[in-house]
Amino acid sequence: MMTRNQIANQDLTNLLSTLSQNGNLSTEALKLLTERSIEEMRRKEILEKHKSPVRQLPNGRWYTRVNGKKIDKKDKKDLEDAIVSTYLERDICIASIFRQYLERRKVTVSDSTWSKDLTYYRLYIKGSFIENKPLKDLDCDDGYRFLMESMKRKPDMKERYWHNLYGFMNQIFQFAMEKRYIDENPFKHMRPNKDLFAPVEKPRDEDTVFSPTEQARITAMALEEANKKQSGLPLTIIILFNIGTRNGELCALKWGDIETQISRHGNAISYIHVQRELVANFSSEGKVDGFRVLPHTKSNAGDRRILLNTEALETLHLVKSLNAANGFPTGLDDFIFLRKGKNGIEPITPRCYDPLVRRYCKRLGMDTIKSPHDIRRSWVTNLHRNNMPLKLIQNQAGHSTMQMTMSYIRFGNEDEDLIQEYMESVSSKPLDVINFEDMKPKRRSRGL
Repeated sequence: MMTRNQIANQDLTNLLSTLSQNGNLSTEALKLLTERSIEEMRRKEILEKHKSPVRQLPNGRWYTRVNGKKIDKKDKKDLEDAIVSTYLERDICIASIFRQYLERRKVTVSDSTWSKDLTYYRLYIKGSFIENKPLKDLDCDDGYRFLMESMKRKPDMKERYWHNLYGFMNQIFQFAMEKRYIDENPFKHMRPNKDLFAPVEKPRDEDTVFSPTEQARITAMALEEANKKQSGLPLTIIILFNIGTRNGELCALKWGDIETQISRHGNAISYIHVQRELVANFSSEGKVDGFRVLPHTKSNAGDRRILLNTEALETLHLVKSLNAANGFPTGLDDFIFLRKGKNGIEPITPRCYDPLVRRYCKRLGMDTIKSPHDIRRSWVTNLHRNNMPLKLIQNQAGHSTMQMTMSYIRFGNEDEDLIQEYMESVSSKPLDVINFEDMKPKRRSRGL
């Protein structure tokens, strides 16, 4: 059996003869043979189109010009290799390497990030001037032109969105540098003025969390619907309000994840071990094509044990009884939240309960329709309002950094009294001794 290097290095005509005689045309050999055939055809095409004459100098070296640049080599084949290489470099562009880039990213990033790469390409690179321009010809001015064209495609582009798009471009250029198609990132010196971008409309904190009243009423709706339909699905919302997991983590919970320990005071304490997550599969076109459960969490910090309070325990007992009544398995290795799908009984996905949350918001007449992720944000905020130490909140939320935990905390109307207390604590004079009427300037009377 010929090795890969032997196949790659042997002359194409001799290679065909050797493989035919030995009868050892493996799948890999056939693939490489096809690639070599394409390369040879491309090589022949380039040499035929090369107009500058190829001459042998008196000293025996071979000479020609490519795009005005002189090239001379010891052997004619070396000169032809240099000609082909130069023309191929001119053909290397984002469009020609993007498929290779996607193949690399498929094994280095999450499916959702891979899908975003594909979306950015379709929205901003496909059909733009940058798609087929040789990589070696790109410069910082092209970066600013690309930015302005992208803003025409998305007139409401905000600075943060541009940073994400710019990061995507940087990843492509990094890949091109690793392949030695270019020596440096042509966009690395871009410093666009932030005033170019649409202003950020900062949402009110109360629009991204549920108030205590909203939480109580939505919890009551979920419990009522679960009893009415004899389904455990609405109870996912109550569990979310009490353990604050990510959507994919909630869907991947199993009964065996519930653990009970005896505290130092002799009390039984129950935890749920978050150790896996459900993620979407993406097709080559970037569309969701089913789901799968990964045997790990989003990050190392995501693998954690969340304490189960009384409401969470009572709700889980109700889910188990409803599952048993519906013929769903309830063994230690079975998922807690199940449904009847096309392939039989299977774990739920966020698509199962996300519409429920939004429907309950509409029934309450809420101005802002909120999502399951707003429930997670509410859970973190509630722990903070009840004075749980930030380090413990970070641990229970499964955040890798304290900065991420802080970004989840919101402030609402119920915090105003607390803010007033803090502000008065730094004052040397109570508010009620100040009479603003006395502070108004007196109007002078005009004489007759």
